[in-house]
Amino acid sequence: MKTLIRRLSTICISVASIMTYTFGSVASSLNASATVNNVNAGNYVLESALDSNKVADVAWGETTDESNLWLYERNYTDAQTFKITSAGNGYYTIQMAVTDNMVLDVCGSGYQGCNVQIYHYKCNSSNDDQLWSFEDAGDGYVYIKSKTGCYLDVSGGYSDDMTNIQVWPGNGTDSQRWKLVPCIEEYLNPSVVDIFKDINAEHWFVPDVQYVYERGIMVGKTNDIFDPFGLLLREEFVQALYNHIGKPCVSGTNPYPDVKEGAWYYNAVLWARQKDIANGYGNGNFGVGDPITREQFALMLYKYAKLRGYDLTAVSGKSSCYNDSSKISSWAKNAMDWAITQGLLTSCNNNINPQGNTTRAECAHSLKKLFERYE
Repeated sequence: MKTLIRRLSTICISVASIMTYTFGSVASSLNASATVNNVNAGNYVLESALDSNKVADVAWGETTDESNLWLYERNYTDAQTFKITSAGNGYYTIQMAVTDNMVLDVCGSGYQGCNVQIYHYKCNSSNDDQLWSFEDAGDGYVYIKSKTGCYLDVSGGYSDDMTNIQVWPGNGTDSQRWKLVPCIEEYLNPSVVDIFKDINAEHWFVPDVQYVYERGIMVGKTNDIFDPFGLLLREEFVQALYNHIGKPCVSGTNPYPDVKEGAWYYNAVLWARQKDIANGYGNGNFGVGDPITREQFALMLYKYAKLRGYDLTAVSGKSSCYNDSSKISSWAKNAMDWAITQGLLTSCNNNINPQGNTTRAECAHSLKKLFERYE
């Protein structure tokens, strides 16, 4: 699932004017550089000292593994906006801000001349190629140093658009000096009515989709399609829950033959199994690509609520009031009672339709209704 790329109206202010950390009186030569240990977390443009109008840019605005980083004229798009977050011990990740987990990564082993690209964050100890530190380069600039040892560098020192950005041994030249320009967006969360062409202002679910989209809980099926009336897939739902909890690192063996390593939902499915949120079918598969049933939805959401310590109050037998209550599987009975009591599932003509499916808009509505209680 490709994350939405949208054009932002962004104000970028010189780092010297508002940043709250200082570099101190340190010589600007590379050998005398001091590590900057308290860079403020936030969104930045990486402006090159070669040309104040040229910045680091993800080629073609792609959000997939191995998309290259190059130098490009500043255009205020998400392809040029990076979220800097502390990773501890003086190191930081530099994430493409519009994505969930795509970070700057040194291709290969980090030797001189290796390309810098974006790649999904590796939740393990072998992620030195995704960790960076900052050193004072004088006059409000910094050197951005990979934990592998080399520095973020504009190839050949050229300032032309589409010049490759690589790592190179420190040389103190402007090709390695960068200004962290904080971004203040005029609007952080544009309306989903403007983003998705299949959502209009009259739809009942606009506030629900806006809620899950703003918080990164759910994204579009494509750049401009949310598919609100489409059926929610099992992997989409566990990914939404995984996004909400903050995408914790997971490890361990994948037991499902239909879950491929590297798939966008891979970590979410493993996390859901390990936390007993969702298990697979009797045939050993998880059920990738299968629309989730309403009773499956209720059970997964109930287990997630239990994991988070949410209110599990339920009126026993609440689901028995419906004409089709006999169709509720025994393993889903308590969860259905809870979801109905909490107002997370609604009926139609006194039918709760446990074997029916859940749409993406209905999912957004239920998640908003539940999560808002705990914000």
